[in-house]
Amino acid sequence: MPGVTLDRISMVINKKKVIDDLSMRIEEGTFVCLLGPAGSGKTTLLKIIAGLTTPSSGSVFFDDENVTAVNPNKRNVSMVFQDFALYPHMSVFKNIASPLLAKKLPKQEVQKKVTDVAKFLKIDRFLERNISHLSGGEMQRVAIGRALSKEAKIMLFDEIFVNLDYKLREQMRIEFKDLMERVKLTTIFSSPDPEDAFSLADKIAVMHEGKILQYDSRDVVYNKPVDVFTGGYFGYPEMNFLDCSISEKNGKYVLDADFFHMPVKQESLVIKLKPGPCVLGLRPEHVKLVDEGPGESGVHAGRVFLTEVIGSDTIVHIEIGKHMLEVFTPGIYRETIGKQVYIGFDPQLLYMFDKETGQFIGRGA
Repeated sequence: MPGVTLDRISMVINKKKVIDDLSMRIEEGTFVCLLGPAGSGKTTLLKIIAGLTTPSSGSVFFDDENVTAVNPNKRNVSMVFQDFALYPHMSVFKNIASPLLAKKLPKQEVQKKVTDVAKFLKIDRFLERNISHLSGGEMQRVAIGRALSKEAKIMLFDEIFVNLDYKLREQMRIEFKDLMERVKLTTIFSSPDPEDAFSLADKIAVMHEGKILQYDSRDVVYNKPVDVFTGGYFGYPEMNFLDCSISEKNGKYVLDADFFHMPVKQESLVIKLKPGPCVLGLRPEHVKLVDEGPGESGVHAGRVFLTEVIGSDTIVHIEIGKHMLEVFTPGIYRETIGKQVYIGFDPQLLYMFDKETGQFIGRGA
């Protein structure tokens, strides 16, 4: 199976640069998630890889072969769209068989390939059923089956979980991950949802305004985000950001974050510190509600502003100093609005960003 190289890809649509001088290398057999909000260029990039769109400039390589001008039907790529793009008037069998019939393969070969794929996806009992009679999850599997029947070497998936309800989305993530581990193909999956990236991808490319801000493993993107946008976007709930300042005295630096102060070690940072404003990042899952009062080390008092139950967990919004913090709390937690509570966190889990550029300064400093 081939790897994919994008070399300085740009795409201009209606005088707007949708993809901006983008380069990346996807190793063969890797599962990559293009993660970013609507309008960041994810779908356009997938279409360029598939050959459905020709870039304004730049080149696409499969291994060492330049395929920029190669027609889609000769690229050995399958793409599953957000709406699945199935034929509603056809049966499941005919939908899966459609790329094989287009190749004019023998009837017996088509029958075997479709049956094998349907059994693999556990939808063989639906083969004679019309698409209009399927659930969202079943239609998704038919769309994947059609893509697999082509025996393509590269699989592209464009936000295929977006239209599914919450519980079905969770179930399909599990099934989809298992499927992709079994087929071992080069897979590029786009999504606006960080939970998809967390649960599925080997590597993550965070996209924003046509650029890739960071392309690395899940752990690196989570622990060392290159900037404020990446740190905030790759995480759920989103990272808390606190405006703070750094002061320097006798060569020593101190971080002033309103409700707490702490020394900062220059040698542990990515870029050189300078006195002035900065941004502090603190993930909601790294803040804990505690019983101890503010006399304890690292414990701070705040007041409950809102409790937001999400499934079996709760996001507690807490006013503390001039800041509002979100605290992720396992289980159902309900508390009176305005009640004083105490939070604690490990300073080693704090993120620091440059106020002016948004660039990552360091963590646990």
